[in-house]
Order: sequence, then structure tokens, then C-alpha cells
Amino acid sequence: MLPQSLSAQSSSSTGNFVNLPDSNTISYSLKNNTSVWRVGINHQGEFATGSFSIREYFETTRLELANSKARWKDDQKMQLNFELPVTNTLSISTEAYSNIFKDRHTGLFNDVQAKYVQIGLKDESLPLTKIEMVAGPIWDSRREQNDAGYRFRSSLTSSRYKKDGWNSFISANVYREDFNVRKNESNRATAKFSREFYESTSDSFYADIKEKRYDYYISESGEIESRIEEFKRFGNNLRYKLTDNFNLRWSTNFIFKETRIESQQGDIENFNRKRKDELSENRLAISFEKKNLNGRFSIGFKNSLQKYSVSSSVSGLNLPLLSPDNEAGTVRVAAFLNYQPTNKDSISFRAVSNRLRYDTPDSSNFDDRDEIRLLIESRYEHRFESDFSLAIRFSTNLNHIVYLFGERSADNHWNRVFFLSSELKLKLAPNIKTNQSFSVLANYFDYDFDDRITPIRSLVLRKFKYGQSTIFEMNRNISFQFSSVIELEEDGKLNWDKFIEQRTAGRVITSAEGRIKYRIRRKLSISGGLSRSSRSDKRFLGISDSGKTVETLVGIGPVFHAIYRSSRTQTFVLKGKIQRVENKSGNVYYTKSVRLVGSLLF
Repeated sequence: MLPQSLSAQSSSSTGNFVNLPDSNTISYSLKNNTSVWRVGINHQGEFATGSFSIREYFETTRLELANSKARWKDDQKMQLNFELPVTNTLSISTEAYSNIFKDRHTGLFNDVQAKYVQIGLKDESLPLTKIEMVAGPIWDSRREQNDAGYRFRSSLTSSRYKKDGWNSFISANVYREDFNVRKNESNRATAKFSREFYESTSDSFYADIKEKRYDYYISESGEIESRIEEFKRFGNNLRYKLTDNFNLRWSTNFIFKETRIESQQGDIENFNRKRKDELSENRLAISFEKKNLNGRFSIGFKNSLQKYSVSSSVSGLNLPLLSPDNEAGTVRVAAFLNYQPTNKDSISFRAVSNRLRYDTPDSSNFDDRDEIRLLIESRYEHRFESDFSLAIRFSTNLNHIVYLFGERSADNHWNRVFFLSSELKLKLAPNIKTNQSFSVLANYFDYDFDDRITPIRSLVLRKFKYGQSTIFEMNRNISFQFSSVIELEEDGKLNWDKFIEQRTAGRVITSAEGRIKYRIRRKLSISGGLSRSSRSDKRFLGISDSGKTVETLVGIGPVFHAIYRSSRTQTFVLKGKIQRVENKSGNVYYTKSVRLVGSLLF
């Protein structure tokens, strides 16, 4: 079943499409010069002998610009459903949908209005099978073009269980939108068959076939472009219990996809661009679990092939689906291990290796390359007491890219990232809790062929971060919360062979916030306080240069939080922050941040 029409889904191209909400929500946020209001409604109920549902989403955005009027952007969606039973297995369903999107931010013709009304039947007379068929008029307006037509959708879903242990699931969907000059359509069929032989041993096969066409305007004069997609996916998943402690899983997937765009480009009729994708993937995983030790090892192989074609030898076009043919092969090996030697200690280890080979048959393309990625991560945690624990994490991420042709071999490079962090949770007193954390990151990006003639292109980034959060409970209703963060960053050029860094820039970033929290009632609490942040930027001219401060920002201002929980299903949260910011030159400006979120379930 398609929850939205294709014409409504197309509004996602503007970047503002969101699904209709699953709960009742309300929110407001203010970030500097942008304000956003959101309202979501989701309600189900009964009316006479039938049932109904109302779902709505509304968002409006206000952008304030200097020396200009405020710019607005509105997005509103509403869906009404009503179902009336005729017999125990037959019912009449109706649905109305509206989507209105108005863009006053960009000045482009992004406005969309899509509406439809449909009525149909739902039949469940067949065992474990549901058939639905609906139709109705539809209206659509975009790019200053007004269209009208009809909408049709039918679906069949069947789920059966056979005596010999096989489970089956079959579904089919047909969808049409027929306007006066455009057509949108989608056909899809899915089948899955599975059987469980005994505990933790089963096999399943699935097939998914889909065809889709979408027509859309590419200009205000009414020019139309069509996007046609054909998608086929086949796969098999096998689970097998080797022993009481070991399990095996083997999965295979094949995907075939063809995407074609048809349009008129200048004087060329039916200008077509086409891309074919073929993908095959096989993955073997073995997992084990025994007492305080568990883990998993997996190896996977993936091959993909992309072929592009164009119906005319037009040059100078920068359009989608115009790229060189390519073939890529990936081998992935992963291992995970978790060990708990005692009730207070836990150790985990993870390693992932990926090898990619990318080839293009185009003799004028030199992007062919080999790529190796390696991630190693380990974590240790010790719990001294219930309120006292220490966790240490170390990870390294290595990435090496080697281009196969000499024309690009100068771009061969390594990217090495090392990360170390720790977190300490401690209860200093019955009424004082604190979390302390620090981390160190070093990122080395170095080219294979830096030398005396070639200017140094290799780079290094180092970062240190310390953070703490402390809560002091004065009594049952009053507490004091203090948090702070210190970040030190350093950029530079790197001579990897000699491991010498020439610093180019540095930053010191600090922030601190203190709030007093007061619980007025069991369901309502408020807190207020003061926050301060600063940033200092430096520039360096040489290795021994102590640096020159080029920019300093200092901000200070009040913060406010309020939380109201009337029940488990109703919560309201309000957060606000204003800072007065002064830079090195003495210029002053203000930053504002406000967020209100409400959740209602009924």
C-alpha cells in the first residue's frame, strides 16, 4: 500500500517532505534568525458503526534577513480516512488528502498543491488474504501548471501457513495517476517463502519486482521530463545451528535496476539517459555464545556494475545519468568479541576490513583505484561500585587509496585516525554525582609522493576535549547542575617521513553552564542559570612560531529550562538560551536559541 500519492511524494524534491506523524506533537524552535513552528495531529476513533482517523502535519518557517522583510516557508499535509463495514469481510473505505507547500525563502517556483479524494472496497473474504481497490479524482499544481485527473490504486496481500512447515507472504500493488499531460504509475509484486526446520535452523527466499514512472515539470513553460525505473531483487537467507554454541548464517542477494530519463533537450526529441545497475552480494557469518563470552565473524563479497548510455552525442551537457561505466568489487571481513571476565568487568573488541577495487573501461578516465579501509576498536569498562565506573575506548581508522594510472598516482594517500577516550562516573557523596570525560583525536592525511619539489600537501588535525557534568542535590526539590567543556584544536602541514608538523592554525573553545533546578510539583520542574562560551583562533607562520591571535569571541547570557510531565503520555519541554557575544574588535551581537516540544498521546 502506498501511503502517499506520487504527486505528493514529489514534493520531497524541495527537501521539505516529511511523513505524516504517528503521534500528537507540537514544537517551536528559534536558532539565531530562523524560527520553526511544527504541529502534528494523529487521532483515531469510532463514528456510528465505522472507524475514522485524522492525521495532519503543519510546519512554518520564518527567516529574518538584515535589511529585508522576513521570508516564510509553509508546509501543510492532511489525511482523513473513514471505514464503514458492510459485512464481516467487506467494508467501504474513503480517504481525502491535501498537501500545500509554499516557498517564500528562495524565490523559486517551488510551490506545490496536491489534493485527492478516493473511495473503494476492502475484501477479506478469502482466508488470510486482503484485497483493496480505491479510485477518485486528483488535482495537482506546481511550476505554475495546473493538472487534474484520476487516481487508482489496488492491492492484494496474502499470508499463508502450510502443513509441511512453509510460511509464505505474497503482495501485489498497482498504482496510477493520470493527468491531462502527465502520468505517474507504480507496479510492485513481492513474494517471500520461508521454512523453519528446527530451532535456529531455517531457510527463506524472497523476490521483489517493481516498476515506476514519474513525470515532472522542468520549466515554468510546461516542459516535462519522465523518470522510469525498473527494479528486481532476489535473495536467500539461510540460518543453521552448528552446535549448541555456534550458529551460521548465509545470505545471498541479487539486484538488477534500470533507470531511464526521457526529455526533450533543445531541438533533440526524446533525449534519453539510461543507467543499468547490477549488484550481487554474498555474506557468511558465524556467531557463538558461551557463558561470559560471545562474538561473531563474518566475510562478505559484493560486486556491482554500472553502465550508462545516452541516445544522442550531445556535448557540454551536465545532467544526471551521464557518467563513465564502472565495475566495483568489495571484500569485507569483520569480527566482534565481547568478554566479561567478572561481574564488574567487560571487554569488547571489533575489527572491520574493507577492500574496494574500482575499474572503468573508459580510456580517458583515470579514477580506477584500489582502496583499503581498516577499523579497529576496543573498549574496557570496570564498575567499582553501582555508582562508580570507568570506561576506556580506543579506536584506529586507516584508509589507503591507490590510483592505478600514473595520471592520478600523485593523489595516492593515507588517512589515519587515532582516537582515545575515557569516561568516569562517580558519586562523590550521597547527594553529589559527577561524570568526567576526556578524548584525544589525531587525524593524519598524508600523500604518498610529498617531496622537496612538490609543496607539502599532507595535513594533520589534533583535538583534545575535556568535559564534565556535576549534579548537587541540595534537597528533594532543589538541585544545582554545572557542566563545562574545553576543546583544544590544532591544524598543520605534515612531513610524514620525518614526522614533523608545521602548525598553521589553532583553536581554544570553552563553554560552561550552571543552572539551579527547582521541582515545583511532582510533574513540573524549572531551572535557570547562566552560560558562558568563548573561542580563540590563532595563526602560525612557522614551526617555532608561538602564534598570533586573529579572532576572539566571548559570549555570556541566561539559560532557562522547564519540563512538565502530566502523565506518561503527555510531556512538554521548554529550553531557552540567549548570549551576548563580543569579538576582538569590540563588536557586539546576540545569539538566541529557543525550543519547545510537546508530546500528547490519546
